[in-house]
Amino acid sequence: LTYVDFRRKHSRPHSRRVVNGAMETTKAGRLQSKQKYGAVSKECVIEMARGVRSALSGGFPLDSILGISISGIAGPGGGLPEKPVGTVWIGMSAADGDWAWKCCWKGDRIKNKEDSAQAALQLALRYLQHDLPPETWPGCQ
Repeated sequence: LTYVDFRRKHSRPHSRRVVNGAMETTKAGRLQSKQKYGAVSKECVIEMARGVRSALSGGFPLDSILGISISGIAGPGGGLPEKPVGTVWIGMSAADGDWAWKCCWKGDRIKNKEDSAQAALQLALRYLQHDLPPETWPGCQ
């Protein structure tokens, strides 16, 4: 996982290319789910995770790729009553299914992003251990 602030230019062209490639691959699906459910939604992160799998499948069997996505309101602004700052959805897509978890962080912008990345890594590990938590996972509180 890489912290990429798309509001600023940065000097990591290879990580940007991977991130942008996944974003471009998911553009059509993301726009459909984003328009219907919003960018910070279960449906949107699942579409994004599926797009990550597709974008990374060149040369690898698709059934061996795990796609993970994160969308949220890190702060300090941008929150709404139904989606306050700290609301994050983490999506996962694999050959055997798609999943999403809603997280409600209480930190500042950087802490919320760090907590999201840490949760995504924990979920990837739990997937590999065949121990995925329910959507209301306490690890996202």
